[in-house]
Amino acid sequence: MLPDSPTPDRVRRAIIDAALVELREHGEITNMAAVATRAGVSRATVYNHCASREELLRAMTLAAIDAVEAQLRGADLDRVDVPEAIARLSRALVTCGTEYAVTMTRPQDTEHEETVARVWAPVAAVLARGLADGTLAPRFSAEQLASAYWGLISGSLRLTAEGEAGVETAAALATSVFLGGTRRADLR
Repeated sequence: MLPDSPTPDRVRRAIIDAALVELREHGEITNMAAVATRAGVSRATVYNHCASREELLRAMTLAAIDAVEAQLRGADLDRVDVPEAIARLSRALVTCGTEYAVTMTRPQDTEHEETVARVWAPVAAVLARGLADGTLAPRFSAEQLASAYWGLISGSLRLTAEGEAGVETAAALATSVFLGGTRRADLR
């Protein structure tokens, strides 16, 4: 293989990126030929990597999960206090969610367990730490906190998708509203 030849991983990434653009522009993957053209590969190459649209959607969803997981790993959530950890969570989720929002709005049952384990487990750990150390008000359960937080992240993703706020502003808004409503009264 020549040094500048694309690796299978780079080809797969180009296919996923092209499919994301198709999905963003058309609301669906109109056809695999359009994905191939946008990726700069043949239709056969697309089918070699993803045998069907469903498999391509799955690959896109898993790429989103990979991206969020990498952001969360790099956020060093265990090394900072809970308010800073929530701010870092918000930035990571809004940053990745903005790029992959089209796949996040199309949940697939096969990815649910993987999403919970790789994405929501770190969120749940921060919320549990906040309840345990008293940063978050005990009048809310961990499940209520997670639901409220996800609602704020979803709203932030809508703000970025509609061009009403940039990633940093949307993430800061989610963090501020969440902490403002869930912190113990004496910590606000």
